[in-house]
Amino acid sequence: MSNSEIGAWSVIGGGSYNMAFGSYSTISGGILNEIQTNASYSTIGGGKYNRIDSDNWYACILGGFSNTIATDSSEAYIGGGLRNSISETNQYAIIVGGERNTIEPESDHTFLGGGNYNRVARIAPYNVLVGGNQNSIGTNSDAAVLGGGSRNQIGNDAFYSSLLGGIDNTI
Repeated sequence: MSNSEIGAWSVIGGGSYNMAFGSYSTISGGILNEIQTNASYSTIGGGKYNRIDSDNWYACILGGFSNTIATDSSEAYIGGGLRNSISETNQYAIIVGGERNTIEPESDHTFLGGGNYNRVARIAPYNVLVGGNQNSIGTNSDAAVLGGGSRNQIGNDAFYSSLLGGIDNTI
């Protein structure tokens, strides 16, 4: 039931089996949450099995279950939900919530609002995917907007595209 505060000036407010290895990092509570080394100034609010990997300054997971911010994604944010993932090398990426949403590597400054099973592919920065179900923005599709709906897709190399919603639409 013990917590481990190994990072310099790190704080764990409560809960069980939480580990804060990053300097100045904070885990407010929950169970089995982890902030890895060199994830300084990062925060996990609570929940279970949430993880901020190393080399992530100022990253934040507010709560939820099994959410991950991977290595070198400083200032990334996950609000909550279930098994959401911001992959490595995604500075300033945001997932507000939902279930199993993913921002793949090198898609900096991307916003994914919620829903479930939505994906922004590799090397696709400055995108907005508001929500919905099984929607995706493809590789090298910079600055695209996908509003929502179900099974909609903005494909690869579709720069500055917009798809507002509906079902089974493709650009």
